[in-house]
Amino acid sequence: DYPLHLGVTEAGGGADGRIKSAVGIGALLLDGLGDTIRVSLTEDPEFEAKPCISLRGVAERAIGKGVTTFEEHNERRNGTFSRRKCEFPLDIPLNADGSVLTTMDVKELKDMDTKTLCERLGLRLRADGDIQKDFKSVDAVVINGMLPPAAGVKIKSLLDIPVGVICQPGPNVPEGATILVAAEAAAKGEAMPQRLGGYALLFTGEESEETMKSALVNTKASMILLRPESGDARTFTGRRFFSKLSTIPEGAS
Repeated sequence: DYPLHLGVTEAGGGADGRIKSAVGIGALLLDGLGDTIRVSLTEDPEFEAKPCISLRGVAERAIGKGVTTFEEHNERRNGTFSRRKCEFPLDIPLNADGSVLTTMDVKELKDMDTKTLCERLGLRLRADGDIQKDFKSVDAVVINGMLPPAAGVKIKSLLDIPVGVICQPGPNVPEGATILVAAEAAAKGEAMPQRLGGYALLFTGEESEETMKSALVNTKASMILLRPESGDARTFTGRRFFSKLSTIPEGAS
């Protein structure tokens, strides 16, 4: 009966060390693992205490905020891990090693000049005006709000780079943009016409398997996004959702 100690040895300093510690230690704490923790930074000991206390607070606030019991349909609990097979769509520029997405309001997009837009998305603006992706560029941007006619040119320029654009349905959505659809709404409707850019299904993690299957069949979704209604128990909400998804043929890949 020894306590389980969590720590990231010599995580580094500054924001980088704190992020590594938060990811390495925090993910296990939210999974219900760990009795003691230690944040090890290349800084003086007094600077290690604050992030350590913050992580402890995250774990304490998660107590009693789990989800209903569910069964995982994989060998994770038995210590067998394997990389999920995924068929990437050709019309959405995602990254096989992990895609980076960001959000942006329609008004923010409308008021931005090209230079500011490139800085916001980590893109490289060349002297000749050409825009290219860089190692720090996002893979796709989620636009909040209905696209006005004036936004069409900027959206098209992002798609040409290519940077994926995910937005709500509307008359001003250009060809190649990915339309964001709520899973509940997609499940109740009819089959949607296939289009360049396809559809991204937005789930909360509370949908039934029947709703999930209907939404996937109706949209033939190129992309799935999970946005839980609550910030509580995100780890278990995600595991429960992907466990359900793995049992549905349309969602297995």
